[in-house]
Amino acid sequence: MQTSPFRLSWVAVELAVVLSTSADANIPIISGRTYVSERAKVTVTGSFQINEDIAFNDKASYSDGEMTWLQYGVSGAETPDLLVTASPDEVGIIAGRGKPTVKS
Repeated sequence: MQTSPFRLSWVAVELAVVLSTSADANIPIISGRTYVSERAKVTVTGSFQINEDIAFNDKASYSDGEMTWLQYGVSGAETPDLLVTASPDEVGIIAGRGKPTVKS
């Protein structure tokens, strides 16, 4: 598998393009598809830290014609994971490690 340190940069550029596109523009819809492999270099600093290459999760990644979900790692696992979502209306990037918790 190939490591792609530029994947998050590409997503950031795509995010900028989506956010700068007017609502009246004709945004092409991604056809339904599946994905096979890739890796993402993820670096997070702040309240928690991640600095790892994360393997692509092909079973949890797909496009349905309206939205695309690209999952790296396994959501909720103790190892780091990354979810990138994209649609004509929004782009999301979520990095995490372990199950979400709420402190009371």
